[in-house]
Formats: sequence, structure tokens, C-alpha cells
Amino acid sequence: MPQLTTRKRTPFRKLCRQFAWLAILSLFLFQGLNSWVSAQPLGSPVLTNSHRQFTLSFNGGYTRKPIFGVGNRSTRFLLKGVLGFGRRFDVFADLGVVKLTLEKSGSTPSKLADKYRLAYGAGFALRYLNIQRWRLAFFLNAQAFRFTCQPTMETTLSIPGGEIVQILQLRYDWREALLHTGLVKDVGVVKFIAGVKVNFIQRLETKISATRVGGSPGPEEIEKGRYQSGLQTHPIAGLEFTLPSRYVLSFELSGRDRSDFAFNFGISQTGKP
Repeated sequence: MPQLTTRKRTPFRKLCRQFAWLAILSLFLFQGLNSWVSAQPLGSPVLTNSHRQFTLSFNGGYTRKPIFGVGNRSTRFLLKGVLGFGRRFDVFADLGVVKLTLEKSGSTPSKLADKYRLAYGAGFALRYLNIQRWRLAFFLNAQAFRFTCQPTMETTLSIPGGEIVQILQLRYDWREALLHTGLVKDVGVVKFIAGVKVNFIQRLETKISATRVGGSPGPEEIEKGRYQSGLQTHPIAGLEFTLPSRYVLSFELSGRDRSDFAFNFGISQTGKP
């Protein structure tokens, strides 16, 4: 059970070398940190490089991670509105939906599923150091995120003359604060991203157990609790592709293994085509 708690084209070989070095850096970060995967996408793009222009992004993602032995699977689709200031600073807001599923394996496996629920957030992005000679920049991204959900499981037991339905529901008020920092390397129309993500999760929880006999509801047992993760750190690696008409295609990957990873993607456009 969950705890209640227009640029000159870069030669292909050179591009591959640049990617290899960043891959090595990303691998070092993965090995050097004992990390948890956050449920929240970094967002796309990392920085819009626009001034008083509006960027609209569509982001999707899938995350798996264990919390107290329970697998948390999260699917998210978000619209992000970004307003750029001075080519070094962005503010943004997220609005979309999240679907959370909980799974526990073992001798008595269980699965609590929910439908898509409203999710929203806001934050800012800052490019605080730009080394033009190397086409390298460092970024800082901070945001807050929130959604509520009700993963539920029903178990039916047959008895003489009818059946008993046991209902277990968890109501989560999920609040998350995130900080991303790292570097962005420009290579032609591609940006390579490597960095570290730090996040803190506070989850207000209500556990409701009930029994329904022959269609008649029985008494409910209610427990309340709070989960706080503490600060969690893990590496991130990503790619951004600059497309015609000021579109940007973004990908982000993080994780440790098949049970603990996140993959996110996004497409955005700044200003008018």
C-alpha cells in the first residue's frame, strides 16, 4: 500500500563527437547521484531566446517510479504558455491533465487506477551564463506543480446469495516544487542538455476503505496522512531540435532502470510562423 504520508551546418562527425562528450557527462551524472525520478517534465524549450514574445508548447510524458515499494505510473499532457524577457529570462504556466496508477507486486498484487485529472503549475527559466565562444550556456529552471487524483481499486467476492465488493480509494493532493540546473550546448540546429533536477514532493493523503453488500453501501473507514519526500536529486539529459517556422522539438530522459525512469517530449512555437 502507498504510505500515508540560419546557421552554418555542422559536419556530421563533429556533431557526433559533441554528442558523445555530452553523453559521457550525462552518464557520469547518472552514476554519481543516488536519484529519484521526478514526475514533472522539464518543459520545452529550456529557454525560448525571445523578448516579449509568446511561446506555446504541448508537452507529454510518462514516468515510472517506486515510492515505499509501490510503483507509481504517471501519464501527463500539458499546455505550457511562455513569455520571454530579454532572451535570458522566461516565465511560464502549465495547464493540462495527469493520470496516476499505483501498482504493488508480491504475494497479493494490487492496482489502483484513476482517470485523467486537472493539473497546473507555474515557474521561470533563466540563462545565467553564456559562453559565446563555445556556444555553451548554463540554465536555471524553477517551478511549482499541483494536481489531485483518486486512484481506486474494487475487489468482488462471491458469497451465497450475492456478492461483496470491497472498495479502496486513495485521494491525493500532490504538490511539487522543482529546480533544474545544467548546461545547454548548441551544435547547429540541435541543442544538447545535461544537468541535475532537485525536487520536493508534499502529498496530502486520504485513504477510504468501504464495503458494499448486495448493492447497499456499508460504513467507510477513513485515514488521513501526509507524505513528504525531502529533497531528491537526479540527472537529466535532453535534446532540442530547431525546426522551420520557429518550431522547437524537445526530448528529455531521466532515470536509473526500467522501474525508475521518465521520458518526456514537447513541441513548441514562438511568435508567428
